[in-house]
Amino acid sequence: YASVQAQGELKDIGGQVFYQDIGSRWNWGTGLSHVPFRYISLRSAAPQFEGGSAIAFLDQRIFVSRATAQLSYPLSSIRRVEFGAGFTHYGFDTEIETYDYDRFGQFVDFRQTAGETADPLSLGEVSVAFVEDNSFSGFTGPIRGWRTRLEVGRTIGTESFTSLLTDIRRYYSPLQELTFAIRGYHFGRYGLPSSGPDFSIIGDLFLGDEYFMRGYSASSIDVNECPQLVITCAAIDRLLGQRIGVVNLEVRIPVLGSERFGLISFPYLPTDLVGFVDAGVAWNQGDSPSFIWDPNSEARTPVVSAGVSARANLFGAIVLEVYYAVPFQRPKKGGHWGVSFRPGW
Repeated sequence: YASVQAQGELKDIGGQVFYQDIGSRWNWGTGLSHVPFRYISLRSAAPQFEGGSAIAFLDQRIFVSRATAQLSYPLSSIRRVEFGAGFTHYGFDTEIETYDYDRFGQFVDFRQTAGETADPLSLGEVSVAFVEDNSFSGFTGPIRGWRTRLEVGRTIGTESFTSLLTDIRRYYSPLQELTFAIRGYHFGRYGLPSSGPDFSIIGDLFLGDEYFMRGYSASSIDVNECPQLVITCAAIDRLLGQRIGVVNLEVRIPVLGSERFGLISFPYLPTDLVGFVDAGVAWNQGDSPSFIWDPNSEARTPVVSAGVSARANLFGAIVLEVYYAVPFQRPKKGGHWGVSFRPGW
């Protein structure tokens, strides 16, 4: 596998290569990648000289260079063990782009200067995981069976910590066209300081990702929920942490499908109707959550949402989900629509 990403300037060119050998019972693979991420934001808009003005932008880049190796061994047709190792280097680059305009709003000059840049970050990683998959999928996600992944990893380098992952999913089908799905998920980084002079530079996990919780996406949070945004915002803060735990419950009904699986035979756009309840909590070392039910609380509390969604399989290439979620810990927001492009978990 190989890919190239080319856009912007020369420094924005990236790509990756990966090779996997599954010719024997021991499956192995290795890969290299270099991926630049570019972010441009408004820095200031202030008078620059008499009768003129200037607008400055921050042009920031993160360069992620990674080498990986993986090895897996199947214990049976549904179970395997996986081993992984890798090295990741994060480089940073910041430039300030300033545009000068005269008093008539006409462009006068452009200046580009170096900005303050963070120190690079280097991390080495090793991991081992036990995986089992005895699930059977419908058109938009699994409908019966189970999936499990238990993984432990160790990261050393600029930052050192231990990561734990538990992902357990069960699918029950008392009827042909009815599936009850439940997932318990936890991912956490242990050993990272959460405050003080040694505060970790490793970014927090975000509980509001639609893969975990519907109704709490970052793009849906508005200023009415964060009147004191420059100081703190409970609607955002309670979704961030180095450790997250999630429980998801779904009822899945294939409304459109085939003659063998679906209430209505319409194989051109297989669609499932889903009812869901999502619950999750994020926390840090020394910053435990308060397990109380108070939608107006400013504390770090668990968050819960419920709603309905429709998942459609578009031409066998992508699964589109349109949902309506009611986030109970966001009383000022209330129920709202959302869209994601992911198959059912």
